Amino acid sequence: MNARQAVITCFKKYIVFSGRANRPEFWYFILFLFAGSLVLVIVNSAIFGPDVTYRYRLDENGEPVGNPIAVNKRYNGGWFGTGFFVVCLLPWLAVTWRRMHDVGKPGYLPFVTLVFWAAAVISITIFYSGANQFLSQMQETGRVSVNVPTPLGMAVIVAFLLVLIRNIAWLANKSDPGPNTYGPNPNEVLQ
Repeated sequence: MNARQAVITCFKKYIVFSGRANRPEFWYFILFLFAGSLVLVIVNSAIFGPDVTYRYRLDENGEPVGNPIAVNKRYNGGWFGTGFFVVCLLPWLAVTWRRMHDVGKPGYLPFVTLVFWAAAVISITIFYSGANQFLSQMQETGRVSVNVPTPLGMAVIVAFLLVLIRNIAWLANKSDPGPNTYGPNPNEVLQ
């Protein structure tokens, strides 16, 4: 299976969560997502430029003084990237689900572990920043600056990375030989 066939297969099986997907189908689709996102960031930035965050010097009354200072330039896919994400979300979920079936694991497994660790990171962030401080910062600025204690913060990050590495290892494994509980081996079935 080449890259073109893999992408076409993933879009044909847009919401098919049953069956199995071999490694080339999955990884070529991931490559397509990465390349498409990169192209859309370049196109959006060429057309609209980066998102720039400015900061002003304030006087004693809190009024801005002088010219603004650009503190952050962010390049993103903008509306193009959002549309690409919406179109590709279900095929990505489906091919990941089928890829897990191909190695004999339940399809939901990588999503459950990542959601669990994301919830852990968010809850620790809220706990250590204080819920009131967290909510007030979100309402005022749309951003949160948090000082998580280094040992706990590092433990959560390391645990998250270990789970992520384990998920990638499952997705990179060879197909189960022969049929498994999720269907025939896609490498042995004539397309």
